[in-house]
Amino acid sequence: MSFPTPVATARMFPDLATVESRSVTQDDEGEQIESWGTRHSDIPCQFAALVPASPRESELRQSDQITELGTRRAFLLGDWSDITESDRLVITGRGTYDIRGIERDSWAIVTVLRLEDIAEEAS
Repeated sequence: MSFPTPVATARMFPDLATVESRSVTQDDEGEQIESWGTRHSDIPCQFAALVPASPRESELRQSDQITELGTRRAFLLGDWSDITESDRLVITGRGTYDIRGIERDSWAIVTVLRLEDIAEEAS
């Protein structure tokens, strides 16, 4: 029996994710145009909104500045060693997130991404 079985995969990783990578080109006037292309698609994943045990676990404190760290995680099935913090993650039915941190397990079974919501631009 191989791990994980299809039934275990569906239960443990019920969502599907797409990793997008950023590219920048210039138009005829020299303006930069940002676009996103698919790096990986249909990755089984588990999405989690974590509640920290204390405020300090979700903050990075440096001198007089406090930066809120991403409190959402995506657990991707597999070792996705080419994903970087400049990529973003789209989870079907949930939204698009910037990647703020990456952790890999030593057995290459799961890649964990720390995520931050992408703010919607005002129209």
